[in-house]
Amino acid sequence: IACGSYYVVVRHRNHLAILSNFNCEFKNEGLPESLDLSNSSNIYDIYAIKEIGKGKCVICAGDINLDGIITTADYTIWYNEAVEGEIGYKSADLNLDGIVNTADYTKWFNNAVNGAHSGE
Repeated sequence: IACGSYYVVVRHRNHLAILSNFNCEFKNEGLPESLDLSNSSNIYDIYAIKEIGKGKCVICAGDINLDGIITTADYTIWYNEAVEGEIGYKSADLNLDGIVNTADYTKWFNNAVNGAHSGE
């Protein structure tokens, strides 16, 4: 990456993308600028995160089709993989335990009901 000032985007499979709230300086020398994206005040769009403690957050799981919104389209993918008894590295494995089951549905449902979406 060329030296300069950039906003940082974090994407994780089947989770919403998040964008840093401010730009970060990338240089040729020295240590990189510190960026704590587990702190909600450093994230641009709060609808893509879930607070788990005082100022600490995680990215919302459930965006299985990667369109930036957690909807019934994602549920359909989860349902099809769950019915097939899918295991392993699957897009509908929202809790990342290697099994597509109701634990993943619960994550999808809770984030869908809360209107989780990515502004990125």
